[in-house]
Amino acid sequence: MKRITLYMGPRCPHCEAAKAYLDKKGLRYRVVDTATPKGKKLLAATGSRGVPVICIGDTTLRGFSPKAVEKALKGE
Repeated sequence: MKRITLYMGPRCPHCEAAKAYLDKKGLRYRVVDTATPKGKKLLAATGSRGVPVICIGDTTLRGFSPKAVEKALKGE
């Protein structure tokens, strides 16, 4: 299984939707809180400034799209 990391910010409805989707799929993932200094630094390392960001293996998804998540999980 590919490693999954979800970068989330406070009061972000798209972040909550991404989290709910990953939970519904029964996937294990790490959450990074971008409201913290460490979280901001980790987010910057992805080349992103906004959230949500979902890293699946070597694929970085900016924003939330169920189709994009499925493609990344399949390695497409």
